Amino acid sequence: MIRPDPKKDLSPKVASGNCEERLAKILSDCSDRLNTKGGFDRHLVVSQHPDLAPELEDMLDTLIECSPDDPDTEGRNVRVFSDYEIVCEIGRGGMGVVYEARQRSLERRVALKVLPPGFLGKPSAVERFLREAKAVGRLHHPHLVPVFDLGVEGGTPYLAMELVAGESLEQILVSRKGLDSPEGDVDLQYCLRVATAFVGAATAVEHANERGVIHRDLKPSNLILDEGGRLRVVDFGLAQLEGQDRLTGSGEFLGTPRYMSPEQAQGEAGIVDHRADVYGLGASLYEMLTLSPPHSGHDHRDLLTRIIHDLPVPLRRLQPRIPRDLETIVMKC
Repeated sequence: MIRPDPKKDLSPKVASGNCEERLAKILSDCSDRLNTKGGFDRHLVVSQHPDLAPELEDMLDTLIECSPDDPDTEGRNVRVFSDYEIVCEIGRGGMGVVYEARQRSLERRVALKVLPPGFLGKPSAVERFLREAKAVGRLHHPHLVPVFDLGVEGGTPYLAMELVAGESLEQILVSRKGLDSPEGDVDLQYCLRVATAFVGAATAVEHANERGVIHRDLKPSNLILDEGGRLRVVDFGLAQLEGQDRLTGSGEFLGTPRYMSPEQAQGEAGIVDHRADVYGLGASLYEMLTLSPPHSGHDHRDLLTRIIHDLPVPLRRLQPRIPRDLETIVMKC
C-alpha cells in the first residue's frame, strides 16, 4: 500500500469533470443494488446528482426496464445475436449484461456480454467495453476466463467468453452469513480451503499484472469458484492497460468502494498500479475468512475516509481460529 503524504488533503474526492465516467459509476452502483435485490430509489439517486438529471433519468429507466426482475424482460431482449442464440440472462454490472447463449456455428454454450442499450451512445462506455476485450484477450491462464470472440452486431459490441459453472464468492458469503452460527465454521480446515483457492486467483492476477493489465475492481462477485474447485477471476470492465491514456479524469475513482485501495479512494488515478489488485484480493480474502468486510461506514464518504485513514481490525480478533501466518499475509495485502 502506498503511504499517504501527510501534507496532502486525504479527504475522499467527489467525482467531477467527466460526466460519462460519473454516469458509469452511478449506474454500476445501482446495478449492484438491483443484483442483490435491494433495489434503489430512482428519485433519490437523481436528486443527488442534479447536474446529470436529464441523462441519468433516461439511463436509470433503461436499467430498470432491463432488470431481470421485470416480467417483460425476455420479450425485449434480442433472442438471436449474430452467431449466438440467447438462452437467459445470468448477470449484469455497470458496464454490461451477461447472457447464457448458444454459439450456433460451434454448438457450444458461452457467456455473452453486451452493452446495455442506454450506453450505446456513450463513446467512453464503448471504449471501456472494448478495452476489457483487449485486456482479457491478451491473457492466458487457467484461473482466468478466456475470451472466444469479439464483435459488433447492429452497432452493439459483444464479447463471448467461456461459460463458467459455479458460484461467485459473493454468493457463497451470502449463504455463509445466513447460517445460524457461521463463526463456528471458520476453523483450520475452512481457512486452508479458502487460502488454497486464493493461491490460484493470485497467480492469475500476477499473470495479468506482469502483462501490464490492472483489474482495479477485484471483489467477491468477480471471483467465481468453478465446479472443479478453481477460483476464477472475471470481469475486466475497469481494467487499465499499462501505457494507455486513462479514461478517468483527475479527482475521479473507479471500482467498488468496499474493496478499493486507499489510492483509489483518494481519487489519485496517477498512482494506482498493480498494488490495487493485491489490496482487492486481500480485502476479498479478509471477508471470506472473517465474514465481515475490512471496512464499513455510515455512508459512502465515511467508508472512503476509513479506507484511507484506518487499518482493518486484525483477523484473529474476529476469528481466533485463523492461523497467525494467514492473518499476516492478509493484513500485508
